[in-house]
This record gives sequence, structure tokens and C-alpha cells, in this order.
Amino acid sequence: MPPQLRQETRGPAAIVIDGAQQALSVARNLGRSGVPVYALTSSSEGVRFSRYARWLPMADGGSPKSWERFLLDPASDFLAGSVLLACTDSAIQLVARNSEQLSRKFLIEEGDREIRLCLLDKFRTYEKAKEARIPIVAYELLESFLQLDSLAERLRFPLIIKPLYSPDSEALGAKFVMVNNRNELSEKGRRLLRLGVPSVAMEFVPGGDDLLCSYYTYMDENSHPLVEFTKRLLRRSPMHTGIGCYHVTDWNPEIAELGRRFFQHVKLKGIGNIEFKRDRRDGQFKVIEANARFTSADAVVTKSGIDLATITYNRLTHRPLPPVRPYRKGLVLWLPAEDIRAFFQLRALGKITFGRWLSSLLRVRQLPYFSWRDPLPSFYVNAVRTVRLARMAKPRIVVSIREFGGGTRR
Repeated sequence: MPPQLRQETRGPAAIVIDGAQQALSVARNLGRSGVPVYALTSSSEGVRFSRYARWLPMADGGSPKSWERFLLDPASDFLAGSVLLACTDSAIQLVARNSEQLSRKFLIEEGDREIRLCLLDKFRTYEKAKEARIPIVAYELLESFLQLDSLAERLRFPLIIKPLYSPDSEALGAKFVMVNNRNELSEKGRRLLRLGVPSVAMEFVPGGDDLLCSYYTYMDENSHPLVEFTKRLLRRSPMHTGIGCYHVTDWNPEIAELGRRFFQHVKLKGIGNIEFKRDRRDGQFKVIEANARFTSADAVVTKSGIDLATITYNRLTHRPLPPVRPYRKGLVLWLPAEDIRAFFQLRALGKITFGRWLSSLLRVRQLPYFSWRDPLPSFYVNAVRTVRLARMAKPRIVVSIREFGGGTRR
């Protein structure tokens, strides 16, 4: 371990495990208040260049396996007493799988590990929602080839098939696959079953991404919400399947009541986030997924006035919690490159005009990476994206030049 990485004396350090935008947001929130922050993330993440964090380099560039070895190994003893903060599903799995050993050396997040693992499992999440009488579309565990034909009889098309565990989505190249008819169900369902990816099939809630909204909270030891927050999503990139690229803070009491009921039913302690989509067929909000961790929208949650990172850290280190005040509504988190792609996709479908899209940008108050006080992560991330786009565009440019020059030489 490099000699400059030493435990400071300003209180326990925080170790941020995995994550992109959310890892950077958590590091900045804690670092600004003087907490020493270390980042266990991939070498490709912008947080490694933040002035508020010290990146812990691994021989393989950073992966769940190397982070696990490091945390369990004596090499991490100099960080004993630090707070572990999971920013992805893989990080939750890592900590939960080794909670007994890790808790001897570090402070791990509140709550029963089984509850955190339950929320990683889409099928178990939907079962819990049904128990709590939270609206949910019809769904079924995908288990065998023989089941595919009967699924087409029991569920309404279009369907989506998603892995039970989000980390498995890498095998698909997307968060879920859309299924529009019986033939697609047979083809795509068989592919997933051959891959051995545990999956759940569920009815797709029709309508655009602007029907999505989320509830955030921090539940104490009695499952009482210390803070509550809601936001809505206007656009994803790509539409339906990609990451949210235009978020707006608001207050939706119906969403808050449903989210609060769900997390109290599962007896959550700590951070909770649950996403819903309004089903225009019956007007109800239907559960999409739930998390027990920081999410990619953490920067705008903080900007609005709710600092989940500091609440978590102070709870675990027995420090006074930040005062709870009304948060700011109408703040927008915007991902520029992703939202430009979303605009072109929506415009091609006749769902948005250039003027309407441009006017929505006037409300932007938060970018995922940029900060005047901490600019390097943004410069790094944008440089990487520019290089990637240049590589993707190079073949097209070459073809265009050849066409312009009269064709390929023989």
C-alpha cells in the first residue's frame, strides 16, 4: 500500500465501495465536512481524481474480487474502524457476504443483511410488495423452457424479462429485455435460460419514462423515516432501458406513502430507494424496483438539502445528525451526453420538439460530475467519453471520406 495512504485523526474514515456518479457524490459530501474518504472503485471511475477522496489502487484495476480480498486482508488494517459505504448492488453483495468478518474490522451499514440481499432479488422484492399490498404488475419467476408457452397465456404482452440480480444484467448488455409477442418470448426466454441467468418475467407498464418516480428515505432502528424525499424522471437513454438522464425533485405524497409502507413492511434500517411507474390503465403506481443504497441521483438529492451520506456516516459513528429541513423542489439533475441521445430518440418518435427539449434545459441546476471546487473528475470522465466516441466514429468517417472521394481504390 502506498505510504501516503494513512488513517487521519479527524475521526473514522469512510471507504466508498464501487459506483460512478453516486461514489463521487458520497465522497464529496463527506470530504467537504473533513471526513477522510477512500475509494475502492474501478480505475475508470472519476472519483479517483477527486480532491475529496484517495483512490485505493488494486492490481487488477479494481473489481469486487480484489476489493473483497483487500478488505479481508491485513493490508487494510491501517483503515480499521472505517465506515464501509456500498454504492452498487455488487458492493452490497460483497459486504453482506462477508458481514461477520468485516464487522470485526469496520463499521458496516445498519440493518439486517438478509433484508439488503432481499432487495437485490427482483422476485423477492415483488413478493414483499405484494405482501404489503403495494400495487405490482403480474410477474413470474422464469425457471424452465416448458414454462415459456404457459407464460404467454398468463401474462399480458408486452413483457419484460430482467435478471433477479442487477449485476447479472452485464450478460444481457441491458437492464432488461423487451418481449412483444409469443415468438419473442420463446426466443429471448430460451436465450436467458441457456445463459443461466436467474430472471423474472413481468408485464411492462405502458407509457413513457416521464411516468417514473422514486421515493428515498433513511429508516432508523424502529423503521421510522428520518428523512423523506421524492423525485420524478422525465427521460432515460436509451428510452425505457437506459439510465435516467433528466431528474426533477418534487414531493409526491402518494409515492411517499407507498414507499414508506413498503420499507416499514420489510423492516428496513438505513437508506432505502424505491421506484414506481404510473399505470395509466388504472391510475396506480406500480413497483419497478427497490434499493438499499446510494443511487446515481445522489448529487441532486444532496443539492436539494438531504445529505444521505452524512446521515449514514453520523449514525454509524454516533454523531449528531444534520438538521432536517424542507428540501428544494424543482431542481434538475441532467446528464448531457445521455440526454442529447434521448432527445434524438424521442424526436424521431414524435414525442418531443427541439424547442420543448431546449426549454427543459433552462431548469438544470446539477450535473452528475462537474463541480467548480472539484473539477478533475468531470474533465477525466468527459475526456474518456470523447476518446470512446472518436473511436466509434472513426469507421464512419473513413467510409464517408471514401464515398466522397469516389469510392474505394482497388
